[in-house]
Amino acid sequence: MERPYHHGALRTALLDEAQRILADDGVEAITLRELARRAGVSHGAPQRHFADRQALLDALATRGFTLLTAALRKAVDGHPPRSRAQLRAAMEAWVRFAAGNGPLLDLMFRTKQRTPDAARELFALTGEFVGDDGEVTPLRLVLASTIEGMGALVAGGRLPEDRIAETIECALDLLEPALTG
Repeated sequence: MERPYHHGALRTALLDEAQRILADDGVEAITLRELARRAGVSHGAPQRHFADRQALLDALATRGFTLLTAALRKAVDGHPPRSRAQLRAAMEAWVRFAAGNGPLLDLMFRTKQRTPDAARELFALTGEFVGDDGEVTPLRLVLASTIEGMGALVAGGRLPEDRIAETIECALDLLEPALTG
């Protein structure tokens, strides 16, 4: 069977494999050498795309931010801005992403801004939910903390699936007056 990375998609194949390793074995198990072994390429081949392990992890975090931002944009599309429905859709999309990508979500938020553009795009989107123009307001920080916190609780198994909807509704009840006021 011919593999797609032999046709110029090695970077994508390496990121796909890194994401699988992250989900199955954790961030410590991700190495360029292991990725090369799994991809069936020379141990130096990944370095053509990633200078070192940190560059690979940064690229993986960037991928995560891109995927999460796209999921949020899709979820809120068609909802009125700054509405309860828009915020509910965003929270539900974030929680779904966290449930399926907990280790990736953890990596994304522990990279300490080595992925500034991707993180900035996600943060700008959450700013749209509170109607600010890029200014980091306390309301924006509370919203980000609430959404990120719910995601972390779900990813860590500390927010049971049967409690997610009521937790989102409680958060909306608390946030809505500030969003519409």
